[in-house]
Amino acid sequence: MNSLEDKKSVAPSESERAELSSIVNLACEPVSHFWPMKTFIHHNPLHGLEHFPFEKAIKEAERFLRGRGYLPNSEYRKYFQEGRITEESIDEALKDVAQEEKVTFGNQELSQREVLRTILIHGSGEVALDVCSAVLQSSHPQAEIKKIFEKIQAQSNNKDLNEFLIGHAKRDGKDLATQYTLSEWFDQTFEEDVQDQINRQIIKYIGGFLDEGHAPWGMPMREKNLYKVWKELSLEDDSGTILGIKDWKSKVLSMPDKPEDAILERGKFINSNITKWVKETTLLIKKIVKKNNFILIGSSMGAWIALNQFCIFKEQIKGFLGIGPAPEFLENLMWKKFTKKMKKEILKKGIIRIRNGDYEYPISLQLIRDGRKNKILNKIIYNDLKVTMVHGDNDKSVPLSYSKKVLRLFQKAHKKLVIVKKGDHSLSSKKWLKILIKELKLIV
Repeated sequence: MNSLEDKKSVAPSESERAELSSIVNLACEPVSHFWPMKTFIHHNPLHGLEHFPFEKAIKEAERFLRGRGYLPNSEYRKYFQEGRITEESIDEALKDVAQEEKVTFGNQELSQREVLRTILIHGSGEVALDVCSAVLQSSHPQAEIKKIFEKIQAQSNNKDLNEFLIGHAKRDGKDLATQYTLSEWFDQTFEEDVQDQINRQIIKYIGGFLDEGHAPWGMPMREKNLYKVWKELSLEDDSGTILGIKDWKSKVLSMPDKPEDAILERGKFINSNITKWVKETTLLIKKIVKKNNFILIGSSMGAWIALNQFCIFKEQIKGFLGIGPAPEFLENLMWKKFTKKMKKEILKKGIIRIRNGDYEYPISLQLIRDGRKNKILNKIIYNDLKVTMVHGDNDKSVPLSYSKKVLRLFQKAHKKLVIVKKGDHSLSSKKWLKILIKELKLIV
C-alpha cells in the first residue's frame, strides 16, 4: 500500500521546479562570486558594490549578505588596550566627524572630540536601575505619569483591533524576505540561534564541495551535485542529532531525491498535521507570551488547536473565543462521510483533493490518522473562565452542534453561545467581525 511518503503521488510539476530555479538564480545575483570565505580573505567580498562609497557598500552587504562589516566595539577596545590601536589613530578618525562644540562637566570643559574618544575607548556605561528610578521619581510626579499612561491606554483601546492586526501583518509581510529572512525573524522572535546553526552547516559542506585545497576536509563524491553528496554524507554526520533534531537520519532518508522537490515540499500543507500545529502553537505561546496570562481565539480547525493548549497552560488561559469550532472534523466531518471510492483513493495515493466552494484542499492520509491521536471532545476542562462560541446559522462546513459540544467540555466556565444570523463559516465580513470584536472585548 502506498502512503503519503510515496513521492510519485506528490512530486512537484516541472513548471514548479523551473519557477523555483529562476527564483534561486535571481536570489544568488547579489552574492559575491568568491564565496564562501571562512578563515581569511583572498578575494573582494564586496564584489559588485565597488561603485558605492565604502561605508554604503558595507551597509548594503550587511543587508543582503547578512555579514558583519565591522568588528563589535568590544573587540576594538581590546585592540586598543593591547596597543594595536593608538590614541592618535582614534583622534585621526574623529577629525572629520567631531564638531568644535564643548560641554561642561563640573568645573571642566571638554570638547566633543574628547567625549567621543572617551566613549569609543571606554564605552558609554550603564545607569543603574535604582538611579533611573530615583531620577524619574524626583523629576516626574507619579500622578502625572499615571495620567500619561491612562491616556496612552485609552488611545490603544479605541483603536480598531481588526485594523491594527491587519496593519501589523502587512508590515511584517512587507519586510519579510526584503529586510530580513524567515530564519532571522524566527531568531528575533524566539531568541534562538537557528541562523548561526544553518550557516555553520552550509559553510562546512559548501566549503568542502568547492574546495581548492583550503578546506579543512576533502569532500568525497564531488562529481555528484551538492544535494546528493550532502544526503549521503549527512547520514554519517551526527550534527543534526547534536543540535537536537529528532530522528535526524530517518528525516534525511525521507527527503526527495531532487533538491528542488525538497524545497517545494517543505511548505506544503500535506506535510503538516494537528500534532505539529499544536506543538508550534505551544512554542509560540511559551516564547512570546511566556508566563503572562492570555486569551485564546480559534477559528474552525484553530479552535481544535486552541483546545489542546488547555492541558499545557492551565493557569494562564483567562478566556476562550471560538469561531465556528471544528474539533475532530477530520474523522467526523470528512472520513466518516467519504464514499468508498474516496476512501480507496486516499488509501492508495496517500492524498485526496476536496473542493469546497472556490477552494481545493489536499487532505492527506497522515493528516486523517494524526487527527485520531488528538481527540478532545471526550475531555473535561475545569478552568474557571469566560468561554464564548460564535457560530453562523448558515455555516455549511461545520454544524452548529460543534459549538455546543465545545461548550459542554467546560464544567466551571461562564459559557455563552452566539448564533450569527445568516453567518457563514468564516464570519470574515465587516459586520460579522464587529460581532467578534464585541464578544472578545466582553471576555477581556
